Amino acid sequence: MQRLKIYAGLAGGILVTVFLFYLLAFYGVIDAAGRAFVVFTDIAPMAAALFGMVAVVDSLARFNRDDPPARLWRLIGFALVMNFAAETAWFIYEGVRQVEVPIPSVADYIWLAAYAPLILAIFAVIIGYRRLGLNLDWSRVKWVMPLITAIVLAVTFGLALPIFASGKASTAEKLVNPAYVILDLMILLPALMLAFTLGRGLAGKSWALTCFAFAVMGIGDITFVWLEWNQSYYMGNPIDLFWISGYLLLGVAGVLATVNLPRKRKAGRAEPAGDAEIV
Repeated sequence: MQRLKIYAGLAGGILVTVFLFYLLAFYGVIDAAGRAFVVFTDIAPMAAALFGMVAVVDSLARFNRDDPPARLWRLIGFALVMNFAAETAWFIYEGVRQVEVPIPSVADYIWLAAYAPLILAIFAVIIGYRRLGLNLDWSRVKWVMPLITAIVLAVTFGLALPIFASGKASTAEKLVNPAYVILDLMILLPALMLAFTLGRGLAGKSWALTCFAFAVMGIGDITFVWLEWNQSYYMGNPIDLFWISGYLLLGVAGVLATVNLPRKRKAGRAEPAGDAEIV
């Protein structure tokens, strides 16, 4: 539990620091157009992704190799490594080389590839929830279906189709931006469904926090594409806090998944461990 408090405190400290920095820029105390602020807005998501990556890797060391939760957290950890690489690539474009980021960029390719392990992880949770020791109440799905339907319709007709139909958008924009939107929906919608059906218990809490992180990142990405499409995004936009929060939450969720795990045996067969033992 002490480890969880440390990681949660670090995550909160990072988020508060970023929020205060953005707030100072909003009120003009910090020059939002200055190089220092540009560098900070690039480094902040890098730091958050690095935090999530370190927290998940640290948690994986506490699982036994064949624990079902460990397999899923390896996928999430791999996605965080890829996101850190993408954030670093973006920083090199914008903060180091000081050039306009092309569409698509190296960062885009890495970000798009990072969706694969995340999508695999969340669908694996839904399919193998019993092995994870989770109790899902599928009768609750009916309460979230109107929300899911509304999101799909709004994103499809308000964003994806207008981008495809636009005569102003380049071919790259018509491919990359809708790709982000579609992949975000493939994470956001099952995350919402899973969050509504999860039962109580520590295992449920860790995966509920994971789903919340997925939802925050998905909403942030979709909103970013919408703002960019409408030429309303600006440096230091509050929407940046969404994916920064998502990285931090995934790290804390990974730590939460290992709370109260039994110790591994030093020799011989390892004891069972993981979320499957905590309900």
